[in-house]
Amino acid sequence: MRTITTFSSLYLATLFMLFANGLLTTFVALELESQGVSDLLISSLTSAYYTGLVIGAKLGHRLIARVGHIRSYVTGAGITAATVIMMGLVDLFEFWLVARFIMGLMMMCQYMVIESWLNDQAEPSQRGIVFGIYMAVSSLGVLIGQLALTAIDPIDVRVLMIVSMFFSLCLVPLAVTRAIHPIPLKAAPLNVGYFLKTLPQVLLITLFAGMMVGSFYGLGPIFATRLGLDTQEAGIYMAIAIGASLIIQWPLGLLSDRMNRLLLVTLVALCLLVCSIFINMPFATNIYIAIASFFAIALQFTLYPLSVAIANDNIDEDKRVSLSAILLMLFGVGAAIGPLISGYFMEYFGAKGLYLFTIAIALSIIAMNFSKASKKLHTDVEDALPHVLMPDGHVSPIAAATLDPRIDEDAIIEAMANEEANEIKEALNEEIEADKVEKSKSKIERYTLIPYGEYSYRAFVNKYGAPKTEENAA
Repeated sequence: MRTITTFSSLYLATLFMLFANGLLTTFVALELESQGVSDLLISSLTSAYYTGLVIGAKLGHRLIARVGHIRSYVTGAGITAATVIMMGLVDLFEFWLVARFIMGLMMMCQYMVIESWLNDQAEPSQRGIVFGIYMAVSSLGVLIGQLALTAIDPIDVRVLMIVSMFFSLCLVPLAVTRAIHPIPLKAAPLNVGYFLKTLPQVLLITLFAGMMVGSFYGLGPIFATRLGLDTQEAGIYMAIAIGASLIIQWPLGLLSDRMNRLLLVTLVALCLLVCSIFINMPFATNIYIAIASFFAIALQFTLYPLSVAIANDNIDEDKRVSLSAILLMLFGVGAAIGPLISGYFMEYFGAKGLYLFTIAIALSIIAMNFSKASKKLHTDVEDALPHVLMPDGHVSPIAAATLDPRIDEDAIIEAMANEEANEIKEALNEEIEADKVEKSKSKIERYTLIPYGEYSYRAFVNKYGAPKTEENAA
C-alpha cells in the first residue's frame, strides 16, 4: 500500500493515459470499418502509431534532457490531446494517419517520463513490485478503455472528446506531484551486430511476436465485427481477449521456470498453429471461432517474454541492458509492420485472413526451433533466469527496457560507466573553457593604447646602458 501511495501520481497518470489510448485504438478501427475503409488502410493506422513509438525514443531522450521530465510530459500530453480533437474536426483518412504517427511520437515521450521516473525513484529491493503495479495499472487502463465502448451509445465523435479529456487529465497528477524529480535519461550503449550473430532466431521470434500483437490491436475489433458482433460487443471481445492474454502469462511463466524454454516456445507455436487452423476451417461456427481466437490471442502474448528469457539465458550479464533495448525495439518494429501484412491477408481472404497470417508465423517459429541454430542455445532449467511478464501492447517498446528485473543495478552502472565518464569529462572541460573565457573577459587591461613595456626604465637600460662585453655579446 505504501508503494502505491508513493507513486500514486505516476500510476494515476498512466491509468488515464492508457484508458484514452485503448479507447481510441478500438474506436478508430470500428469507425473506419463502418465507413467502408479497406482493412489494409485501417491497419496502416496501427503501423503509423507504432512507427511513431519507435522513432519517438530519440525525440524523448532529447526533450527530457533539454526541459526535464514534467515539461516533457506536459508537452506530449498536450499535443496528443490537441491531435485527438483535430481528428474529430478533420474527417480525412490521410490526416488521421499523420495524427496517429504524431501520437506515437508524443506518447513515447510520456512513457519514457513515467518509466524512467519510476526506475529512478524505486529502491532496488522494491523495483519488482513498483513495476508490477505499473504493468497492472497499464493493463487495467486498456481494459477499461475497451469496456467504455459498451456504455457509449451511439458510437460517434463524442468518443474523441472523452479520449481528449483523459489525455488532458493525465497531466494533472504529474503537474501537482511533490515527488523528487529523477535524473536525466542516459542511454546504454548498443551492440546490434553481436546479437544478430549470436541470437538471430530469438530476434526473429521477438519480431514475429510484435507483428502478431500489433495485428491484434489494429485489426482485432474488425475481426470481431466480421463475426457478427456489434460495436459494444466488439469492445467486450477486446477486453476479454486482453484479460485472457494477461492471465495466461502467470501459469506459463511458472511453467517456463521449470522446463526447457525453447521446447515451451515450440509447444506454444504448435498450439497457436492448431487454433489458427481451426479458425480457418469451413465448418467452424462463429462461437467456436471466438473461443479459439481467445486462446490464440493469449498464446501470442506469451512469445515475447519467453524469447526474452531465452535470450538472457544465453547472454553475459554485462550485455543484458543492450539486449533488452534491442528486443523491445524489434518488438516495436514488428508491431509497426505486422498490421500492414495482416491487413493485406484480411483484404483478400476475409476476416479469417488474420489467422492465416498467424499460421505463417507459427510455422516459421516451429521450423526455426528445429533448426541447428536453435540447438546452440543454452536452455537448462537449473541455470535459467526468472520469467518476466510481457508489457502490454500499448506500453512503450523501448522505454520499457527499464522494467526488466533481470537487469540489476550493477550491470546497468557497468554498462554505462564509460559513457558517463566521457560525458562527465566533456562537461568538465566545457566548464573549464567557459571559466577561462569569463576570466579573460573580466580581466582589466591597462595601457592598452600605449606600449608601456617598450618605454620603461628597465627596457631603456637593457637597450642603451649595459656595456657591451664579450659575455653580453655571447
